[in-house]
Amino acid sequence: MNILILRFSALGDLITLEPTFRAIRYFFPDAEIHFVTSSLGKGLYEDTSYFNKIVVHKNMLNTLQCVRQSSYDLVYNLHCNSLSHFIISIVRYKHLINISATWLQKIIGIKIPAKLLPTLLEESNLNKKSIVDYMHNEESLLIRLSYSKDHPLSKIFDKKTIVFSTGSSEKWSSKRWEIEKFILLIKKLKTPYLDIALVGTDIEKDDALLIEHTIPDIKNFVGKTTLGELKILLANAMLYVGNDSGPSHMAAALGTNTVTIFASTGIHHCVKFGKYQGSHYCIKPKEDITCHPCYKPKCPTNKECTKSISVDEVYTVIQRIINE
Repeated sequence: MNILILRFSALGDLITLEPTFRAIRYFFPDAEIHFVTSSLGKGLYEDTSYFNKIVVHKNMLNTLQCVRQSSYDLVYNLHCNSLSHFIISIVRYKHLINISATWLQKIIGIKIPAKLLPTLLEESNLNKKSIVDYMHNEESLLIRLSYSKDHPLSKIFDKKTIVFSTGSSEKWSSKRWEIEKFILLIKKLKTPYLDIALVGTDIEKDDALLIEHTIPDIKNFVGKTTLGELKILLANAMLYVGNDSGPSHMAAALGTNTVTIFASTGIHHCVKFGKYQGSHYCIKPKEDITCHPCYKPKCPTNKECTKSISVDEVYTVIQRIINE
């Protein structure tokens, strides 16, 4: 049996789909499963047994050449954007399952809620009792990322390390807490008994250099790790602190405690409300910030939401986790 799965981004969405990928492999253990994704998807799942082949979408010609080499018994479109629908229109397949809107519904502008895992499995023509039995097992629903436990990086961190990421995706500047506050927070936390490390992409390089210049003995991994290496670092830390972004989901999926700072987005996105192990806390703007959550990538005013979140507030939550 040949199965094709499509999902390109974003980092947090790719992580929360982990139980879905795992379930598909569970119910189709002998299937040849191909995954069309981005470099993010490859970095997250290349060390798992979920997929026989991962196709990183770089250009349409290369992707179409890869997927046209096979005919598929089952296709899961877990993105349902224009790109995924177009690729599927070229693919040879018997049965298609869209997680949300079909191509026609997308063209018309009809919004369809994403299907939950039981519905996706039911539409796969699986035995209903086996689906019910699978879903009754809480372990099946936990979001769990794997990582290399024998990598040299696993020796760098220990359970007294707090990992910080000061950024967000490039287009979501409205999510970012002020770098000056991150510096003050790290200064308050830095003791002989706690190590501080920085992670992130090239977007956060300037922030990391400023923190390094201001506070001695900081471990700076910003822009220096692959996703696979980042998983190892996060898995071996005591705590992750950052804005509402993908690394919060990654840390939680590795069982690491998290503190997530919310600005322009609502706290219902917090990993606290997801199927994760560990202790997770979310910090949001003060109640009198009436524009929160605005879901605008760039703040149209003066970032009142982030300004209302104090260093002491975040520090108190972190100390609570340390004491626990």
